[in-house]
Amino acid sequence: MLSKRLMPQPISLAIGLMCLGFALPRAAHAQAEALPPAAEPEPALPMKAPAAPVALPSYRTGFLAMPYVGVDIPVAAGSDGYALCVRVGTLLGWHITPKLSLNGEIGWDIMNHDTDPNIWRPSEHDLDLTLSPLLHLRSGEIVIGPKVGWFGNTRSTRGLTGNGQGVVFGLNAGWFFPLRKVVIGGLLNATFRHFASFDCQGVDSLTQETCSYHSDQTEAFGFSGAMLF
Repeated sequence: MLSKRLMPQPISLAIGLMCLGFALPRAAHAQAEALPPAAEPEPALPMKAPAAPVALPSYRTGFLAMPYVGVDIPVAAGSDGYALCVRVGTLLGWHITPKLSLNGEIGWDIMNHDTDPNIWRPSEHDLDLTLSPLLHLRSGEIVIGPKVGWFGNTRSTRGLTGNGQGVVFGLNAGWFFPLRKVVIGGLLNATFRHFASFDCQGVDSLTQETCSYHSDQTEAFGFSGAMLF
């Protein structure tokens, strides 16, 4: 009788385990539906590459050189007897900033006087040595600045010889543009010279007059083609 009473217990245990097996998945599924949906991760923003430094052209940094050649036109009282003269020279200096350079200038005027046999045999020269700073505007395309310094004058014609010196001042202004590997442009100049001293010797073989300077100051305006390095 005891063995007959214990027989239903394994069956009951098996039936209970089967019911539990069916119930657990449904409970887990119901719990999953009750939870809020997981937030989707935000897409990562693309990393911006650091901007490369802008390289300034060589004519706006460091050493500066500006050779030029052109003409000067004497004006005012000191222009009597003179025609167009040739002017050559250069500016050499250094950029303090990309917009400011300090330069020394040497300019040579080959004067064309009516007493000269031809333009290729000039009898008079002016040599200017000046401090010529420049402002560089519009990315270096436009330059402008004053000049001040000392000049020397020499002349020799028809038995007359003379030399003088004095103060020179004026203005430079130019416009430039790049052309392949060089920068070219035009340079305007205004030059005013005032003699501090002069000395003349000899007698004019044609007029029999002694040497003299007809003016203690001269003015000239000119235009030159120039290159900027």
